[in-house]
Amino acid sequence: MPVKTKYSEDNILEAAFSVVRQSGWENCTARSIAKELGSSTMPIYSCLKSMEDLKKRILQKAVELMLQYQTRDTTHIDFLDMGLGYVLFAKEEQNLFKLLFHGPAREPTGSAPEGSAGHSVQVFHHYAFDSLIGRLADSESLEGFTMEEKEKILNKAWIFSHGLAVLLNSGVISDFGSEEIISLLKENGKCLIEGSKTLKEKEKPNE
Repeated sequence: MPVKTKYSEDNILEAAFSVVRQSGWENCTARSIAKELGSSTMPIYSCLKSMEDLKKRILQKAVELMLQYQTRDTTHIDFLDMGLGYVLFAKEEQNLFKLLFHGPAREPTGSAPEGSAGHSVQVFHHYAFDSLIGRLADSESLEGFTMEEKEKILNKAWIFSHGLAVLLNSGVISDFGSEEIISLLKENGKCLIEGSKTLKEKEKPNE
């Protein structure tokens, strides 16, 4: 009879996730996972279906952690907290951010084969966006906008937040603290919301 391993799939997933957080996906191997777990590589090969499956599960955990960042009640303004959480995730979880947006899992939209890690990350991004849109349904800062209009505003805010996140993640900007990030995002959000309100008024039919 085969020797029963004392490590579960969840143990191995947690160890692999820790490796990726510390060293990046490119350094996530059976050997590095075993070292993190404090075991030989045998349990890794026994429990894992494949590295592709492991990558998909790590991607899911990374997206869930990113959403935790984005749903923290830091400023008491949902719209602002989403951007702040996204940028702080990029700054504090550099390897996970790279995995989600710049790593080997990224493929051009629509080109990744179904079931692959590249396809999974696209699915997870849609899931994350839908989760955030749902939180904006009763947002006071976006009162008066339809859900379609809120989605457009969130998309525009994400473009700005992503640019700032990449600059911090790559080290191009390294001396920005939370207060400076909040100030930038607040100013951008104010411009977006006021600009959208102005456009909405201009597009109203003349009475």
